[in-house]
Amino acid sequence: MITGQPLPCMPLATGSVCVGSTPYTITASDALMGDVTDKLAASYIASFPSLYASKVGKTTDELYKTCFASYMSMQCSSLFPKCSTPNGFEALRLPMCFTTCLSTLVACPGFWIDDLPSGCRNSAAPPACATAYFTKVFMAPPQIASYEDSHPTPISCPNSG
Repeated sequence: MITGQPLPCMPLATGSVCVGSTPYTITASDALMGDVTDKLAASYIASFPSLYASKVGKTTDELYKTCFASYMSMQCSSLFPKCSTPNGFEALRLPMCFTTCLSTLVACPGFWIDDLPSGCRNSAAPPACATAYFTKVFMAPPQIASYEDSHPTPISCPNSG
């Protein structure tokens, strides 16, 4: 290792959403801005229930959480591109893998390519790409429920007198 050279690639160490989901190094500039960029991922979490309800509808919690994990893996891959040269002088940002976009389309029936981030239009083929693995499904907000869902119709008729 040559001393006095810039550190082009670093692990993602700040933030709360995508930390631990990116098993690869990212550029030093992306790492320094990690906590700010991670706040954008938090906004994707907050808006997910309404997106899911409009595209898929009401489903089981298992399907909802599977879609959420895949969707957030795609978002983290898009927000934190992979660093291309861990020990090189110039670090390049590698885009997310197109397989991440395909996984989201499979896990989320009702989603279309237009519902995915613009990063899917600029994706690459493995292994020269980023694939994050979002496992924090406990961060998934509850599904949106209508009044009818939260107050189901009673099975028996009410008493008339």
